[in-house]
Amino acid sequence: MPYKATIESTLRNFQYKYIHRIIATNKYLFKCKLSNSNLCDFCSENIETIEHLFGECKHIQPIWNQLISFLEQHQLNVKLSFLNVSFGINSMVILMKYFILNMKYKKQVPNFNCFVHSLKLKIQIEKEIALSNDTLQIFEQKMESD
Repeated sequence: MPYKATIESTLRNFQYKYIHRIIATNKYLFKCKLSNSNLCDFCSENIETIEHLFGECKHIQPIWNQLISFLEQHQLNVKLSFLNVSFGINSMVILMKYFILNMKYKKQVPNFNCFVHSLKLKIQIEKEIALSNDTLQIFEQKMESD
């Protein structure tokens, strides 16, 4: 499934790690003595698990809600359950999860405006890849169905 949602190898690799639960959260890093705390880098209140980092954290829930509103404004009604988010219903969801992880690494709380900027950049990258591979029509079909 990650190979249909995006052509960018970084996002494919990330989605593979996410699906197979091999993203190093603070819970795991603390257990391995590679982190000083098992708490979430964003809220510092709960143990950082994959579920917490990508969905339950009080700093993450608002950007998922903003994504839902954004999709609804563009007539794309999608229910974002943990299952849908986990298995990447489309490239936008994969990008949101990747964005969250990058913000964790940068020690910054994610915000939706930064995500939208990142989304536009990724769309431009995928379009340029499609142009260079002579697959622009496939790219445009994907943009319509995503």
